[in-house]
Amino acid sequence: MAHMFAIGKLDTFGRPLGGGEVVTIPMAHWELDDPLPRFATGAFNLKHWWEASAELTHRIFVDTKQFDRWLASLQPLGPLTNRQVEAILDPQKRAVRAIASDATVKASSQASFDEAQSQLSPDPPGVGPVLMTLDEVCDLTRRSSSTIYTSMEKGIFPEPIKLGSSSRWLKSEVLAYIAEQVAKRGGS
Repeated sequence: MAHMFAIGKLDTFGRPLGGGEVVTIPMAHWELDDPLPRFATGAFNLKHWWEASAELTHRIFVDTKQFDRWLASLQPLGPLTNRQVEAILDPQKRAVRAIASDATVKASSQASFDEAQSQLSPDPPGVGPVLMTLDEVCDLTRRSSSTIYTSMEKGIFPEPIKLGSSSRWLKSEVLAYIAEQVAKRGGS
């Protein structure tokens, strides 16, 4: 969406947080490396627009008719997995998953994670993503194949990638799932 703002396909406006005159946000103000802070707060600093840490002064608005036309023109993403739908509907679960996948878990307080982590090494640089067979996933998670598939149907375990008639799991997603389970245990 920020790209549409930056090329002038969607007009944006700002209004001072305390109320006041609406001003047009120039296209150039959207040429940012990371517009996420603006989207997260729906606000920005009109005078120091390039500084994500600047005190927020204006609320952001979009031309509704242009936005509706743009949104209607988007191609559907295709069917979503239960896990993806859950992440959309429950931002807290999405946040827990994101933190878990990025978290570095300390071995002293996370013995089970340490055991799983000791069996694996990260994806080798320059080789691409590491794919795992169902047997390898079962060995890593210490779960049966039926439990893995039941968890997938419930949308709580990562979906495999289909390669012809076989299925493979991304090692990074399985490790993130394990980290997510450890984070839930540690945070409860």
